[in-house]
Amino acid sequence: ENYLDVSERRNGVYFGLDGVGTRVWSLVQSPTTLGAIAEVLVGEFEVEMDTAFADLVALVADLEANGLVTTSADTATK
Repeated sequence: ENYLDVSERRNGVYFGLDGVGTRVWSLVQSPTTLGAIAEVLVGEFEVEMDTAFADLVALVADLEANGLVTTSADTATK
């Protein structure tokens, strides 16, 4: 299983991401929407769209709150 350590040196934030989190991290490196990312996750992992989207929103909110990603109103499209 894939595992990725992500850190923000300025504030000392550290995240350990599992396989799904690692895939999300790779997908947020380019401008996209949460809906598009959730669709990829549904296609690659055994998860329903509602669950994938809700979990994704929670993860991205946590990453954003810790300065690891930025979002805009356009990214929230389901």
